[in-house]
Amino acid sequence: MVVNQAKLAKLKQLSAKNKTTKVGGKRITKKSTQSAAQTTTDKIVDAMKSHNASLIPRIAEINFFCADGNIIHFQSTLIQKPTVIQSESYCITAISNAKYEYKTITDLVPGIIRQVGIQNTEYLEKATEYLQKKLRQVNLDIDNDKDGIPVIEEGKTF
Repeated sequence: MVVNQAKLAKLKQLSAKNKTTKVGGKRITKKSTQSAAQTTTDKIVDAMKSHNASLIPRIAEINFFCADGNIIHFQSTLIQKPTVIQSESYCITAISNAKYEYKTITDLVPGIIRQVGIQNTEYLEKATEYLQKKLRQVNLDIDNDKDGIPVIEEGKTF
């Protein structure tokens, strides 16, 4: 039997690269792996199911207030609350095609006024002033930390 040496060398080279397959032997199928994000999501959903979580209806949007003054705004979400009496935790699940945006408080004020009502605008003004003051403080702290020298305060240890 005549063996083509070029093809034999090529097969040996391929088998050296890929140890999971055999040349001329039984084919081994590649096992699919799940991504870490899917397994984490599945774990969260399973944990909420074990606590008999129920959806909270009529919530159209969610806003997360960040320390830097931005607001993460979700339009379409699902909120679940465990029915366990002692629990004060909620699970917020974004719908698969839910989009989020970074907004400022001034972008959200017209929508908030419609929800809260004109009679409660003083609370909204106080919250806006507090957030703007906090934002200025964060920006000031960032500017002070640019020189690289930490501020040592009395009574604090490292």
